[in-house]
This record gives sequence, C-alpha cells and structure tokens, in this order.
Amino acid sequence: MLKEKIGLFDSNYEDDDHYNQIDQEIMRDDYVIGKEGVNYVAIPNSRSDYPRYQDTDMTVVLQACIDILVNGGKIFIKAGLYDNMGQVLITHNGIIIEGQSKYTTILKLAAGDDAGHAGMYGLIDNNNYDNFELRNIALDGNGLNQTKIDNGASVTAICMGVYCQFTANNII
Repeated sequence: MLKEKIGLFDSNYEDDDHYNQIDQEIMRDDYVIGKEGVNYVAIPNSRSDYPRYQDTDMTVVLQACIDILVNGGKIFIKAGLYDNMGQVLITHNGIIIEGQSKYTTILKLAAGDDAGHAGMYGLIDNNNYDNFELRNIALDGNGLNQTKIDNGASVTAICMGVYCQFTANNII
C-alpha cells in the first residue's frame, strides 16, 4: 500500500479511506515529492527504475525529477510551502507537474533570486519543450524580497511565474 511509501511525509490525512483514494491517483505518477524533516524527498513510482532523490533544496529535487523523465512524465507535489526556490528548467517534452491543491501546494521564489538574472525569466522556465502542464500549484514570486523591484520601470530581472518560449501545447 502506498500509505507506507508516502507516510514519511508530513500529511493531513488520518484515515485509511483517504489514503486508498490517493493511492489510486498517485500510483500513476512517476514521482511524489514531499518534505521529511529538513529534506525534500522525491519517491519514484514503485513500478519504475527511477532513483529516489533527497536534498535540503527543493529546487535540486524537482529539477532532478524533471531531468530524468526524458520521455515525459508526471511529478506530484504534496501540499506544503516549498520556499527558497530557484529557477526550475523544463528539459523534456511532456512534463506534468501537479500539486495536491492550488491553495495548499505553494512554490515560493527565494529572496533575492532576481539578482542573478538579466531580462525576463520564470520560476518555471520552458524553452523549446512541448506539452508541458502545471496543475494545482500556487507560485509566489516573493516580490517584496527581490532586489530589483522598480514598479515596472525596467525589464531588468522580471520574474514571471511560468516563462514559455518556442513551445506549444502547454497547459498552465
């Protein structure tokens, strides 16, 4: 049962019926990401040969999952605030990233992240890869804690939630 597999994550689910329901949904996902103590953990689907990822940086874990899904695939992110995020690059066609809920799965850009960028970029950046989907996730640009906030007076380091260029058939 998947309950044991994802039970290591902080969870709001206390009854077995709810676990059985999400078992069926999550079994189709290539990865499930959650938090265990100070670490972010990506657990692969038990039917795959994908490796498990763990790091204190959510950006590293999410990027590793995306990079290994060379034929596309789905990453499920459990509810929670995933802060101090850096830029995540979509590196293959057919990547789907889905949160548990658009109100409770939040990816928040790290303070001062804009200092390393020139021009426009995205917290999630997709250049040249088709059929990308982002579902049920809130993106927080952490605007009050960026270094180049100038009320739109320039285009220097403008962070968009999702930046797509030279790509088609995306759902956000």
